[in-house]
Amino acid sequence: MKVTAGGKDTVGDMQRVVQSIPSSYTVWKDGTQAIAESNIKGGTDYTTGTDTVVIQNALDGVGDGGIVQLRGPLSLGQITIPNKAITLIGEGKEATVITYTGAGTFLLSSNQAQTRSSFGLKNLKVTTTTGLIGFDMKGFWYSQVDNVYFNGFSTEGIRLDGTTVGCYFNDVTNNIIYGRGNSAVGLRFMGGGGHAANKNYVYKNRFEQCNIGIKGDTGANIVQGNTLLDNDVEELAGATPICIKYEGDNSILMGNWLESTVAATTGIYLRGSGNSLFNNKYVLVGGGSTNLNRLSGASHDLYEPNIGVYDCQYGFLTVNLTVLNGNTFADYDISAWTGGLWTPIYVNITPMSDMAGKYFWVATDANKIRVNISAAAGADYVFTIMAKSNPS
Repeated sequence: MKVTAGGKDTVGDMQRVVQSIPSSYTVWKDGTQAIAESNIKGGTDYTTGTDTVVIQNALDGVGDGGIVQLRGPLSLGQITIPNKAITLIGEGKEATVITYTGAGTFLLSSNQAQTRSSFGLKNLKVTTTTGLIGFDMKGFWYSQVDNVYFNGFSTEGIRLDGTTVGCYFNDVTNNIIYGRGNSAVGLRFMGGGGHAANKNYVYKNRFEQCNIGIKGDTGANIVQGNTLLDNDVEELAGATPICIKYEGDNSILMGNWLESTVAATTGIYLRGSGNSLFNNKYVLVGGGSTNLNRLSGASHDLYEPNIGVYDCQYGFLTVNLTVLNGNTFADYDISAWTGGLWTPIYVNITPMSDMAGKYFWVATDANKIRVNISAAAGADYVFTIMAKSNPS
């Protein structure tokens, strides 16, 4: 910036500075009329039309890097996102409440055959009694949905759709999705046409009143490489609900809380291959429920101590086994590790106690790993088992 001898900016320099600042709008209600007020002096204000028209004009008018901030309650139809790196943000889930009055999708790209990059949706609530899908992220890349409450959508709260142009590298974090009806899905991954929902990060979301909390569609390489971490799925709806139904590949499902009191609930329905499940918490108290439904022989890494499942296709199982005082052997039930679906091909035993000169050996069969010692134990002897498994 040039500065005059008197220390004042020239008019031309100041105009260039203003032009370099991303445009932004604040949308608020003046009585019954929505107003989109430009936050840059000299910008265009939008002051006529419905709430939907005013907000759509602000989104279309804002430049790359700009922000449209929403204040107070608003009543909206469908909103489309232009091909710009912009943020639609509220003042919090309680302060900015949007009532969606349409019968289809609330938020989607203005051209689903093109990619949309670096869009942000944050800090607001969208509620409906008529809508199907909250946010259809078909074609979105490097975008973020954070601290948004989707309430009452009957098909899906959020759809990560890779069909046509891919859906990659998005962050879906700290949201609440409360479904409507007995067929609602909280969040769905899908792909097709040679494109995938891939490398998306789904973290610390809460899913309630859905028939399926999180769903990853089936099909070769259309849903893969995603991370589902520390999500809370509970209070499901409908007959035979599923907390997580994941049929994609090479993804991580870790630390998710899966709770239901509905009869015949499935905690995780797992298909595909190459997925890693670690330390998910299963709290299913409905009669006839199944913690983990998986196919025999599928290649996954499973370390689920909450339900006693340890299928380490790509790594080692590590557990402790104790030969009690006075005994000469102890057995580790292989079915506790493999669910009867896997066969150990390598077993390593390490004594963790002073065995007072006694020696030990290992025997395995289809049902157990047995640690034998040469004389009765004079105390509890602890051994660490490391084992590698392959599909049986």
